[in-house]
Amino acid sequence: MPLVRISLMRGKPAGFAQKVGAVVYRSFGDGVAQYAE
Repeated sequence: MPLVRISLMRGKPAGFAQKVGAVVYRSFGDGVAQYAE
């Protein structure tokens, strides 16, 4: 189950959503890692 839903404007390139998802995933992981220390 996804933790967030990201709505993008129409007309964005196909790879744009994947890049946004990768940034959000990495940022979420970094945030969780800070609390695990």
